[in-house]
Amino acid sequence: MVHGVRIENGSAYYVSRYVKNSRYLQEKEFGKAKFFKYGDMEGAYGLFVVYIQLLRERLKVLDMTYGHTTSNVGLVYHAGRVMALEDFGKPYVLSVNADGDLETIGMNNYGGKLDHNFTPHPKKDPVTGEMFIVGLGHTAPYATYRVVNRDGQIRNAVPITVSGPTYLHDLAITENYAIIMDNPYVFSPERMVVKDKWVFSFDATKKSRFGILPRYATDEKDIKWFEFQDPFFVFHTANAWEEEDKVILYCCIMEPIYNSRTGDFDILPTAFRNFTNKVNRDGPPLSLTLPDLFKLTFNMSTGETTKERIPTFPDSKGVDNPRINEAYMARKCRFIYTNQFTENGMAISLIKYDVETGIRQRISPGANAFFSEHVFVPKQSPTSEDDGYLLNFVHYERINTTVLFVIDARTLGRICSIELQTRIPYGFHSIFVSKEELASQVRTLP
Repeated sequence: MVHGVRIENGSAYYVSRYVKNSRYLQEKEFGKAKFFKYGDMEGAYGLFVVYIQLLRERLKVLDMTYGHTTSNVGLVYHAGRVMALEDFGKPYVLSVNADGDLETIGMNNYGGKLDHNFTPHPKKDPVTGEMFIVGLGHTAPYATYRVVNRDGQIRNAVPITVSGPTYLHDLAITENYAIIMDNPYVFSPERMVVKDKWVFSFDATKKSRFGILPRYATDEKDIKWFEFQDPFFVFHTANAWEEEDKVILYCCIMEPIYNSRTGDFDILPTAFRNFTNKVNRDGPPLSLTLPDLFKLTFNMSTGETTKERIPTFPDSKGVDNPRINEAYMARKCRFIYTNQFTENGMAISLIKYDVETGIRQRISPGANAFFSEHVFVPKQSPTSEDDGYLLNFVHYERINTTVLFVIDARTLGRICSIELQTRIPYGFHSIFVSKEELASQVRTLP
């Protein structure tokens, strides 16, 4: 489901609509869930769930022609199209209508040229208008890199050789390079069954690898790989740029913890099976690792790397969901905005990092209230990088109401709040689409 608020002429309009993808339409007709959920793929039960779906597909109970994406992780606006995204499928195009309503147009496979998964975190170059994507695969090639030009035409696929079916959730770009991550967080049905783990699990025997590829490469021969001895996992990147012969990447890193149940190291041992979208106020913390913000440096001449943790507030259990002023994407930026999390993975604050001076600021919504992901909206004629607004849904647990905060991105002072008189569930990622972009929408598939 996609939730949206349209602010115009001093008024706000709220809308929520399901993305009517193939999975939704089939399950609506059945009247109940028929496709497996990745959260169910843990232990022997996960193997049973997969076999049931394969049987349903073979018996023509399920139509897999358009995949089984949930379209519920990320959103992007590119080449006139608003698209709903998820790691294990293709984009679905949405139309934001004149009355503010949302309508599903259909699956975008770029005229039949897209035959692999599509990251929920594509990166757009604000200067060239191009979009850069990576897609994960459970079978070889396990990673595929693509460029989509400003008019929505997709270039030929570039298969990338990685160590196996790694979880590729995000990527990064600079003015000249794309950064592909070969994380030691892998798709492993064998480990799922033998060690009673989630189907994606941390493999501490592998190294964390980063491939830096020329942006317009037509194959992988010019990719340069960098390795870190201590394995870790990157869910989300903030930004990357070049400084002389170095590539700088800011990202949020999860480091493994020991899982006494399975006897090895992991980063998400039980979080997905136990996730209920409710606050566990009095119970024990969820068994998961929380990330911190890091600066990684790759020396393109010597092959050397550095890894630097960015200091945060002493009471912080972890930070993630890094966002920037996207006018600075692929260029040097000064400010990064993240959520600060509790031990239970609830976002209790929004932190602003000044990576030049080390100064940190934060804003909290109050007791029993939690942020979703924020998005930066620049002013019409900005005078500085942080001259803009941060929009963020805040849910108040005690009264079960969600409020949209409009925050000054310079001072982190709250400018106004819009009470939506409904509950928006804790979700994943968000975007801002301007009035001009809405007016230039393309409401058809390529």
